[in-house]
Parts: sequence; C-alpha cells; structure tokens
Amino acid sequence: MSLPPALSREDARAVYDAFGAQQDGQGWYEDAAFDVILRHGGFEQARSVVEVGCGTGKLAARLLGEVLPADARYLGLDISRTMVELSRERLRPWAERAEVRQTDG
Repeated sequence: MSLPPALSREDARAVYDAFGAQQDGQGWYEDAAFDVILRHGGFEQARSVVEVGCGTGKLAARLLGEVLPADARYLGLDISRTMVELSRERLRPWAERAEVRQTDG
C-alpha cells in the first residue's frame, strides 16, 4: 500500500483558503485538544508565543483571553490568506499585543 503524495505549499494554501471559516466547525475534536494544551502548556508564565499554522485564531483567542499574562505577546503564522484574515479579525481585541502574518510555508 502506498501513501498519497504530499500536498505542495500551493495546494495546502488553496485547501485552507477554500476551507476558511468552516475550520471553526471542527470544535467537536479541536476543543478537547485545545483544553489539554491550555491546561498543560505552561502558558501562564509565557512572555511570548509563536503559533505556526494559526488557522482562524481560535486557540490564540483562548490563550490571550484566558491564560497568557497581560503583557505576553503572540505571533501567529499561516500559509493561507483566508486564515490570516480570519485570525486577525478574531484577535482584534488584542491587537496591541497580537500579530498575524502570512508566510510562504
């Protein structure tokens, strides 16, 4: 049995640009994983966080709103323009300490 070929950066970008906001509908499996990450990640002492593949910013909003110290900074990176725009919008309340950038992967 052979594995399918890996997606190119361009293919991955196209998938996530098309998928966009539907990503947040995956809470039935993401939310439990986010709970574990937040509970055991040691973020209470963090001064900065970098998230590669930040998606819609759902985890970042929880970090900034629930766990990170008030002076901690966040940088989210994603290959998808759609995900970057969604994340920036979601993180607007923390704009002074949260930044989201599109990368080429």
